[in-house]
Amino acid sequence: MLGRLDTPANHRRLFWICLIGIVSGTLAGIVVPAGSGWDFANFYDTGRRVAAGQVGSIYDSASRIGGEAPQGSMQFWGTPLSAYLYAPMAVLRPGAALVAFKIETALALFLALGFLFLWIARFREQPDGSLMRFAAVFVFLALLYQPFWTVFRVGGQTTPTAFLLLCGALLAHCRGRFLISWLLFGMAVLIKPFLIVGLAFLALSSGWKAFRTAVLVAVLFGVVSLLAVGWDLHARFVSRMLTGPDELKDWWFNSSLTLPFHYLGTLIGGGESDGVSETLSVALRLAAVGAVLLIGLRIVTRARRLPTDARLHLTFIVAVTVGVLASPIVWEHYVAFLFPLFAFIVAARHELGPGPLKLALAAVILCLGQNLVLALALADLVGREGTAVNLVASILKSSPCWLAAWILWRYPEELQDTHARLADRIRLPLWHEVRAHREAPGLTGQASAGGGVL
Repeated sequence: MLGRLDTPANHRRLFWICLIGIVSGTLAGIVVPAGSGWDFANFYDTGRRVAAGQVGSIYDSASRIGGEAPQGSMQFWGTPLSAYLYAPMAVLRPGAALVAFKIETALALFLALGFLFLWIARFREQPDGSLMRFAAVFVFLALLYQPFWTVFRVGGQTTPTAFLLLCGALLAHCRGRFLISWLLFGMAVLIKPFLIVGLAFLALSSGWKAFRTAVLVAVLFGVVSLLAVGWDLHARFVSRMLTGPDELKDWWFNSSLTLPFHYLGTLIGGGESDGVSETLSVALRLAAVGAVLLIGLRIVTRARRLPTDARLHLTFIVAVTVGVLASPIVWEHYVAFLFPLFAFIVAARHELGPGPLKLALAAVILCLGQNLVLALALADLVGREGTAVNLVASILKSSPCWLAAWILWRYPEELQDTHARLADRIRLPLWHEVRAHREAPGLTGQASAGGGVL
């Protein structure tokens, strides 16, 4: 039956249905004024403080701005230098700024998905020429992937912009253009500091030339930032990063791989959060981070035998994934950074086999739990007290991260061998697939030998 569904007409139909769903949902997310007091207020107030000359108070969410009350009360988690990015929002009234910010969020997300599609499509099974077939699958997965769309509930987000920067960094990195790669990755870190772990992992595992360039770019960003805002504000930022994870332990907001260990430590401590349980919780979380880093290291050290392009691609995908998995704070939209791994697995399933594909598809489906409205409703349903319930809920909420970690641990050889066999495709120009599709229209209707709707 699946074979009968695998036709050119159904590919086009699925593609347009999903694309219309994405566009319609995005327009609704822009028009509906949801999130005016959430993440939008965070960035809007930061921009107002910069515009008012109050850069030193960007980490004080309660401080008044030019004598006026702030739009919201959320803490700002970006780097000091990134605060200047939000200053243009201050020229708009809150309602207009909310719409403008959501539009920027949508444009960044669409551009990122477009570039990622053009890149990932080269890994699909060939020669079948069915670019539309993979396009239908890609937009279907993107539509299901809730971390992309929950950003509109919170008033817009900068995660899509960071995601776009990482997609550009991926393209540059695989071609050895390390200066461009690190500049783009560095800008993503300025916006989302938790990505620093992934950047450091990538710098240490991409070779000496890449490492030297990474250090040069890091020094450049550091000097510019210090000259712009001084050391005191950076000290407050570092303090915020070190103490922040202890303030964000609620599973309905945090999807971190390490979060269940907090609830486990409290459960072992008899349900009370005391010094012993907190110490155990921290130890378990650090052990989890260490395990994640070792899993990533296990892959990249064995990848040295790969052709340079393939090694750099695998290293980049693993580094970004490890960076997410090692973070103690993973907001729902941060799970978006796992999508390149899942999309690659779906595209290269003919080489990887059914195991990684099943796990990747399961992760995409379980990402429905990253919908903030659903998560908050579930928290109200099961109650926000009770360690055992919270432990189970935190495991379910972080399940996409757990599945990504299991893929890296269980299938490192498959990922390496697949990159070895597909290395020649990494060197193709970005627009190669579209050009080939247009030049060989007779092939676009053929189904791959694997059959099925995927």
